Amino acid sequence: MGKINRRALGSGIVTAITSALASLVLLFPLVLFPDTYAVTASIVIGVVLLSLLGAFRGVTLKQSAAKSAVKMVVLGILVILASKVLGSFVLKLVTQ
Repeated sequence: MGKINRRALGSGIVTAITSALASLVLLFPLVLFPDTYAVTASIVIGVVLLSLLGAFRGVTLKQSAAKSAVKMVVLGILVILASKVLGSFVLKLVTQ
């Protein structure tokens, strides 16, 4: 494999592993805590992870870490809301 192909493969593997680990971290509260706290804990952990990811992105790109963190959290919330609306729409289409 060429140098570029190895870098792309390595980047893909790292991205896949970190995405899987982040997803598992969000599931741990659902297993460990009672129902009343689990969803809230998972949401808080998700927001913290998005903040850290945004801050890291900002530092890496030599931008404001705080602004980048806020952008990442806002984008995450928008994606969650859009997924919820789209999921409800698809469920309505399927069940009719």
